[in-house]
Amino acid sequence: MPVFSYRARDKEGRLHFGVELAPSKEEAANRLIERGLWVIEVKEHREHPMKQLGAWAYETFNLFRPRAKHYAVFFRSLSSALSAGMTAHEALHMLSSYAPHGALRKMASEGKLLASSKIALSQVFMRHPHLFPKLVISIIQVGEESGRLDAALNLLADYYERDHEHSLELKRETFYPIMLGVFVIVYLCGLQPLIGWLTGKMSFLEFTLTLLKGLAKYALIIAACYFIIRGLLSLPLFRLLVDALILSLPLIGGVRRRLVEARFLRALAMLQASGVDAARSISLAGEASGSRVLEVCCNKAASMVREGKRLSESLTIASKHLIAIQPTTLQMLSTAEMTGSLDDLLPRLANQYEQEAFTGLRQRAVAIGVLLLLIAAIIIGAQVISFYAGYYSKVLGGE
Repeated sequence: MPVFSYRARDKEGRLHFGVELAPSKEEAANRLIERGLWVIEVKEHREHPMKQLGAWAYETFNLFRPRAKHYAVFFRSLSSALSAGMTAHEALHMLSSYAPHGALRKMASEGKLLASSKIALSQVFMRHPHLFPKLVISIIQVGEESGRLDAALNLLADYYERDHEHSLELKRETFYPIMLGVFVIVYLCGLQPLIGWLTGKMSFLEFTLTLLKGLAKYALIIAACYFIIRGLLSLPLFRLLVDALILSLPLIGGVRRRLVEARFLRALAMLQASGVDAARSISLAGEASGSRVLEVCCNKAASMVREGKRLSESLTIASKHLIAIQPTTLQMLSTAEMTGSLDDLLPRLANQYEQEAFTGLRQRAVAIGVLLLLIAAIIIGAQVISFYAGYYSKVLGGE
């Protein structure tokens, strides 16, 4: 979503300046007018191409960017500080020393100077798009407009805490298959050097260097593949095709779809609880889902909601060609809208889909572990047979 910088005056004639996140210049101006400001100038804020390139590289390749656990602690601390009566300047000054991640400490250190000038907290966050997604900025804006900023920050902390729990669950379920894969790689790299060391054909130093050389080769291949894939996934069209392919796969597609729907529904529930309008909520929740297919559908649905259509109806029409949301989910959303129970349904449905997704993930992790174990057994068996075949051929040849 574009960022617009503005200059405006309030009813007392005081000059205001800052930035506004909006779909168009006209929409940005309308939002300023709704806040009681007399607009002097609104223009789209365009960053230098090199800065945009740096932000893209940071988002795509930085392995040390803040994680969900860092954001959860950051927003919880910020909410507690504001609830205790601190100003935004004082809260950011505190977090500039105690935030749980270096990038967040740096942001707080820069932001406290802007906050001391009475600039809104949402505008401080807007200056760091590589750190804070649009969902975060929108919820903070609504919290400021409603006067419940601490509650909005608490919602964000709850959201990121749940996201952190999901990442921990995913790591737990995939730990065994990953360890089996590592074992296979170490075995392939270390068997021959180990035999050479044990038979006296090479020294311990030569064995160690040979093993490290083999592991480095695999590590470089894995790292190259990882960064190439991440770079390609930053391209919208490629990401859309890959996401559609993954969702259609027979074994992992169902798990992926449940996780995507759960993230979408939870983000939508949080946005609506914060007071974000329906059209904006759908668009931001689609982006928060992590699925490019669902994001495209939600952007189409948001346009229909602005035209007056219901949320479930818009999602049904938008998902007609790209099956991003299951028909049963759409039917439940439609029923909940008609009965007025949508706010209760969204978090309950998100919890249900999360449980189903992780149950399916456990089952597939066990199956993948067994498959890798069979592969490891076949590789080890082939190596043993090859060793003894060579050994006996030498013995028989010597006779």
